[in-house]
Amino acid sequence: MLLTKAELNLAKLASKEESRYSLRGIAVQPKETVVTNGHYLVTVQHSGLSEENYPVTAGLEHKKLVDGKVSETVLVSSESALDAAKALNKKTSIPILATAALGTDKNLYVNNLDSVQSFKHSMEGKFPVWQSIVPTGKPKAEIVLNANYLELLAKFIRENSTGAIPVVRLTIYGDKTAIRLDTPSGEQAIMALLMPVRYDNADYPKRPHELKKEKAATAEVPPPIADKTAEAGA
Repeated sequence: MLLTKAELNLAKLASKEESRYSLRGIAVQPKETVVTNGHYLVTVQHSGLSEENYPVTAGLEHKKLVDGKVSETVLVSSESALDAAKALNKKTSIPILATAALGTDKNLYVNNLDSVQSFKHSMEGKFPVWQSIVPTGKPKAEIVLNANYLELLAKFIRENSTGAIPVVRLTIYGDKTAIRLDTPSGEQAIMALLMPVRYDNADYPKRPHELKKEKAATAEVPPPIADKTAEAGA
């Protein structure tokens, strides 16, 4: 399994709480890498780069994860993940050289061709079955937002909210209408509007309700009917 910088950097979002040991790292699973602190959850899909093309590295036996009814999970400590991310070749134009390889010996390997570094990542514990909290119904609205503007507004609210906790209420009126952000009424309530953006060419991952619809459509297609005339003339 090869992990990109984005996957390794998920460790920045891991829990810092001593009592939540299994959440103080990232979980590498067959299809994606996951992080959660119990309040939010983020996944990054694997790049699809093949281990077969990774440079030959002494001591490295690639870890391949089993995708079954219960997906195999490898926990990687935040410290090791971030150290590996820092060690990645930042100047290379070859994508596979900007990844860290997950070894069967519980090490992350970074091979920059001229040097090899390894980082022990062993963690014990059981990662939550996060798939059970993913909404599966058809959404009420779909809105595409500019992440830079969303971050800008969130930062402003966090730094200027007068409440004890920088909470914000999102109001969504429709898929083509600005979303509204409000802070609780206090000394100075804050209201912000963020307009949706047009980004029609984006290829987003299929969500559960879309996969279910595709599966149902496939099941409805009848099998091809054999050409009896052709069989008789054969």
